[in-house]
Amino acid sequence: AAILAMDPDVLLLDEPTNSLDAHHVEKLVEILSCLDMAMIIVSHDRPVLDRIATRALLMKDGRLEHAVLHRHPHVHEHVHIHADHDHA
Repeated sequence: AAILAMDPDVLLLDEPTNSLDAHHVEKLVEILSCLDMAMIIVSHDRPVLDRIATRALLMKDGRLEHAVLHRHPHVHEHVHIHADHDHA
Protein backbone atom coordinates (compact mmCIF):
# COMPACT_ATOMS: atom_id res chain seq x y z
CA ALA A 1 0.00 0.00 0.00
CA ALA A 2 2.85 2.40 0.82
CA ILE A 3 4.42 1.87 -2.60
CA LEU A 4 1.10 2.36 -4.41
CA ALA A 5 0.56 5.61 -2.47
CA MET A 6 3.79 6.89 -4.10
CA ASP A 7 2.05 6.56 -7.52
CA PRO A 8 4.84 4.64 -9.30
CA ASP A 9 4.93 4.29 -13.10
CA VAL A 10 5.79 0.59 -12.87
CA LEU A 11 5.25 -1.97 -10.12
CA LEU A 12 8.02 -4.60 -9.79
CA LEU A 13 6.96 -7.71 -7.86
CA ASP A 14 9.38 -10.53 -7.04
CA GLU A 15 7.52 -13.72 -6.01
CA PRO A 16 4.55 -11.72 -4.63
CA THR A 17 2.58 -14.81 -3.59
CA ASN A 18 5.44 -16.42 -1.65
CA SER A 19 4.23 -17.54 1.82
CA LEU A 20 0.65 -16.38 1.22
CA ASP A 21 -2.28 -18.67 1.93
CA ALA A 22 -4.95 -19.20 -0.74
CA HIS A 23 -7.22 -16.50 0.67
CA HIS A 24 -4.51 -13.83 0.53
CA VAL A 25 -3.32 -14.96 -2.91
CA GLU A 26 -6.87 -14.40 -4.15
CA LYS A 27 -7.00 -10.94 -2.56
CA LEU A 28 -3.64 -10.03 -4.12
CA VAL A 29 -4.78 -11.19 -7.57
CA GLU A 30 -7.97 -9.12 -7.23
CA ILE A 31 -5.95 -6.03 -6.30
CA LEU A 32 -3.36 -6.46 -9.05
CA SER A 33 -6.07 -7.13 -11.64
CA CYS A 34 -7.71 -3.79 -10.84
CA LEU A 35 -4.55 -1.71 -11.12
CA ASP A 36 -4.17 0.31 -14.31
CA MET A 37 -0.39 0.36 -14.40
CA ALA A 38 2.56 -1.52 -15.82
CA MET A 39 3.75 -4.44 -13.71
CA ILE A 40 6.77 -6.68 -13.94
CA ILE A 41 6.12 -9.88 -12.03
CA VAL A 42 8.80 -12.48 -11.42
CA SER A 43 7.14 -15.64 -10.17
CA HIS A 44 7.03 -19.41 -10.27
CA ASP A 45 3.31 -19.30 -9.38
CA ARG A 46 1.87 -20.37 -12.73
CA PRO A 47 -1.80 -20.30 -11.65
CA VAL A 48 -1.45 -16.64 -10.65
CA LEU A 49 0.52 -15.72 -13.76
CA ASP A 50 -2.08 -17.53 -15.87
CA ARG A 51 -4.72 -15.20 -14.45
CA ILE A 52 -2.99 -11.82 -14.64
CA ALA A 53 -0.13 -11.92 -17.15
CA THR A 54 -0.57 -10.17 -20.49
CA ARG A 55 2.98 -10.72 -21.78
CA ALA A 56 5.72 -13.18 -20.90
CA LEU A 57 9.44 -13.78 -21.04
CA LEU A 58 11.09 -17.06 -20.17
CA MET A 59 14.46 -17.49 -18.50
CA LYS A 60 16.42 -20.15 -20.37
CA ASP A 61 20.08 -20.88 -19.73
CA GLY A 62 20.41 -17.58 -17.88
CA ARG A 63 18.95 -15.52 -20.75
CA LEU A 64 15.54 -13.96 -21.26
CA GLU A 65 13.61 -15.20 -24.29
CA HIS A 66 10.43 -13.80 -25.78
CA ALA A 67 7.42 -15.99 -25.17
CA VAL A 68 3.90 -16.10 -26.52
CA LEU A 69 0.84 -16.27 -24.30
CA HIS A 70 -2.26 -17.82 -25.73
CA ARG A 71 -5.53 -18.96 -24.30
CA HIS A 72 -7.73 -21.68 -25.63
CA PRO A 73 -10.87 -23.30 -24.28
CA HIS A 74 -10.78 -26.33 -22.04
CA VAL A 75 -12.98 -27.19 -19.11
CA HIS A 76 -11.40 -24.02 -17.69
CA GLU A 77 -9.32 -21.24 -19.24
CA HIS A 78 -5.57 -21.03 -18.68
CA VAL A 79 -2.50 -19.55 -20.34
CA HIS A 80 0.32 -21.47 -21.98
CA ILE A 81 3.74 -19.88 -22.32
CA HIS A 82 5.84 -20.86 -25.34
CA ALA A 83 9.23 -19.58 -26.43
CA ASP A 84 8.88 -17.28 -29.43
CA HIS A 85 12.02 -17.86 -31.45
CA ASP A 86 10.80 -15.55 -34.24
CA HIS A 87 11.62 -12.51 -32.07
CA ALA A 88 15.19 -13.56 -31.21
